[in-house]
Amino acid sequence: MESTDRQFIKIVNWEKYQHYKDRNPPWIKLYFKLLDKYEYRRLQDASKLLLIHLWMLRSKLDKDIPFYIEDLQEDLKIKQQLTEAEFQPLIEQGFIEVYQDDSVTLADCKQDAIPETETETKTERERETKTKGKIEEKNGPKSNPEPSTPTPNTKNGEEKSSESLSLLLSGGKPLTEQSAWLLLNTVLEQIFKEMGHGHFSKSEHTTLKDHVFTPNWELTGPEGFQKRMEELGNLAREGRGADNPKAWFVAEQKRRFLQDEPEDALAGL
Repeated sequence: MESTDRQFIKIVNWEKYQHYKDRNPPWIKLYFKLLDKYEYRRLQDASKLLLIHLWMLRSKLDKDIPFYIEDLQEDLKIKQQLTEAEFQPLIEQGFIEVYQDDSVTLADCKQDAIPETETETKTERERETKTKGKIEEKNGPKSNPEPSTPTPNTKNGEEKSSESLSLLLSGGKPLTEQSAWLLLNTVLEQIFKEMGHGHFSKSEHTTLKDHVFTPNWELTGPEGFQKRMEELGNLAREGRGADNPKAWFVAEQKRRFLQDEPEDALAGL
């Protein structure tokens, strides 16, 4: 990620959470739900501070932030010496994007360009699962799968997903929003993996979180979410024959459960 005069930092979902069209107040909204957000909790404290300062600077400028390290050092009022590496965790966890003036996001380009023989760093280990998923989606399923992996078209695969869901919910404790998201994410990824569609990419995770989990959670709450999660799992299996089962699933659950969801629910799939 090389800083040039054509690059900018975009705050993901800025308009959704800081929606002021006619004015630019001298403060930002900071939601306490952020404390339970999985991606936020994965950040080191220094990255969390950098993110909040980026939010404040974005509000002050009222536009995307020019990506000049020297200027950001002064504008963000952070004593720590900034380098491009400090911004990488925020990109990987989906809080910011770095793009050129032609709107090409550089984070994904960089991740795809990492050679397999390159020495593994701490940052690369953290995104190993996502990178592996992208490779599987590009090259297709392995030719010699492990014997224990269920084949996509067997009833065995569906039974395994049901058993996994029962096991995950067997603790008996009330679901929190964070645990509910992790459960749904695990169940859906297992179902689509059984269909031969690999792991979720970062954009697919974002789409599922924004357009499947969050609105369903807000509708059902902790009490009704277990039943809704089972319904969503069954619905995901119904898309087995679709050209793009993931996109079909997002559209169909919107039609059945979420009549008022935004029209961009398929973004990222």
